[in-house]
Amino acid sequence: MLKLLAKLLPNSVSDMAFGDIVYAGKELYGRSSKAFVQGRIKKSVDGERYYLSLLMLPDAYAGPDGSLKNYLNLDLQTAIKFRAEIELCIAKLEDLEK
Repeated sequence: MLKLLAKLLPNSVSDMAFGDIVYAGKELYGRSSKAFVQGRIKKSVDGERYYLSLLMLPDAYAGPDGSLKNYLNLDLQTAIKFRAEIELCIAKLEDLEK
């Protein structure tokens, strides 16, 4: 069913929505206790490509100009951990692409 639905959507949308998760990093929490970000590696629906994906529940959803934007505020220590998680995801992605 998901593969049929994925065929009806543009490739970029279906890959992001329906691709298998190959790797999921640690959840790192933002300023509010429920906000988090997590780096992931996802495989495309057709199995031919991999993507670095971010799962995020932001601190806030709307920008000052009224447009919908997602914000996650990380303190310095968490930002450093986030950089390490993203670097790990990129290394895994490079290994998968070889």
